Amino acid sequence: VPPERLRFRDAGRTGVGKGRGVLAWFADTRRGRPALQSAHADFARKPMSLALAHSRARTGVQAPAVRVEVYLAPGLPVLNIVGLPAAAVRESRDRVRAAIQCAQFEFPNRRITVSLAPADLPKDGGRFDLPIALGVLAADGIVDREALGRFELLGELALTGELRAVDGVARAARGLAGDE
Repeated sequence: VPPERLRFRDAGRTGVGKGRGVLAWFADTRRGRPALQSAHADFARKPMSLALAHSRARTGVQAPAVRVEVYLAPGLPVLNIVGLPAAAVRESRDRVRAAIQCAQFEFPNRRITVSLAPADLPKDGGRFDLPIALGVLAADGIVDREALGRFELLGELALTGELRAVDGVARAARGLAGDE
């Protein structure tokens, strides 16, 4: 299919179909070769963003530091959690989405990747709900990123946005005191 057939007729906007996030080839006349461009203008206007939050895992009597990295990018809306998460941590994507929406914030309609580092450390429980939620809000520009980086966060979120207690907070505080 020639690249010219993939162009919209209105205002020279390129793309195919009517769906969101559809990719299309178009002719780049300056370089003389095809290039890939998103058909949805909203994705192209929003910058890629990254936010960092700090938390603690629970392994025996220790509470090793965990860095929660949240990355928002253009693409189809999805929330992926990587970094050896247990089932309860993978389920946090639904709790976080519901809590953010119940707190009257708009959940970003973008591709969201959450990395729990270090990747080789097992993570379990709902203790990462709060840092993930605040990381998503910070990456979207709602919460100050610099302020978020000054705190260590632990907490499970209810679907209503209420904060629930988690086990091992004393261990996390001792781990924080031992790191400083």
